[in-house]
Amino acid sequence: MLAFVITGDGHPAYAVLKAVHETPGASITAFIPGSSSAVKATAYARNNAITILPRTMLMGKEPFPRGLRADWLVNINGTTIIASGVIRMFSGRALNMHPGLLPQYAGLHCHQWAIRNGESVQGLTVHVMDAGIDAGPILAQQTIPIRDSDTGLSLFMRAMETGAQLLINVLSRIIANDIPREVPQDLSQRTLYRHKDALDGEVDWNWSARRICDFVRAANYEPFACPTYVPTAVVSSVPLVLRACDVARPGKHVEPGILKEVDGSPVVGCGNGEAVVIKRALRQDRIMTGNDWQKLAGSER
Repeated sequence: MLAFVITGDGHPAYAVLKAVHETPGASITAFIPGSSSAVKATAYARNNAITILPRTMLMGKEPFPRGLRADWLVNINGTTIIASGVIRMFSGRALNMHPGLLPQYAGLHCHQWAIRNGESVQGLTVHVMDAGIDAGPILAQQTIPIRDSDTGLSLFMRAMETGAQLLINVLSRIIANDIPREVPQDLSQRTLYRHKDALDGEVDWNWSARRICDFVRAANYEPFACPTYVPTAVVSSVPLVLRACDVARPGKHVEPGILKEVDGSPVVGCGNGEAVVIKRALRQDRIMTGNDWQKLAGSER
């Protein structure tokens, strides 16, 4: 019987933990919550007498219990940097579900970057963990479409749901002694996205209309706060937070950064002779109304 240590957060961690626990031929040695958001998975572990270990063990800050028997370490929806010594304990048997298409999308917030970069699909990758960040060989990949209606939050939720099932499928094969073939990554194609690279939320009105709209929706996590940036823009010398916008129909030419009222909607010019329609924006934490936009448009005259 194969023994697993599972770590992660949120519903994806619960889904994987439950699936492995209920699969014949597998046992769960321990569950390690990635943070306080692993409420459902932690409760499941407790209710099924599964040992719960602290996250500090993954970080190498304290040793694993003596006599701990585990064949595989599995990470799902967890952002803890696992210590190299821990990975060596599970050499070749430490797996991660990464919500990005490797090697092109390594690192953090890859679903946001996929939207920002104008991609049509979001990738999910199950790979072996090694000393690098999201650099180990690939066991399985899948893509899901990025819809025009997707926000950063909606795409993340769908990606994690699909990614959890992809990981469950891989683990089912491992338990059945049908381990998927490892495919080394072509690291020459690799881009590493770091958290600090995704913190600048300033909109440049010289960008294309599509780029601006994608930038805004990638940061939309309503009703929650975005984990990276807040899209901000200066309109008529007034700083605003943009929440939603659309590409304006052709023929609505406005100079970049200039606000006009067109067909009753606020339209701001941007690059390539294009424009965006501002559907929702905030000024000092208050939603802009039609009267607010009329006043701003009037100040441009």
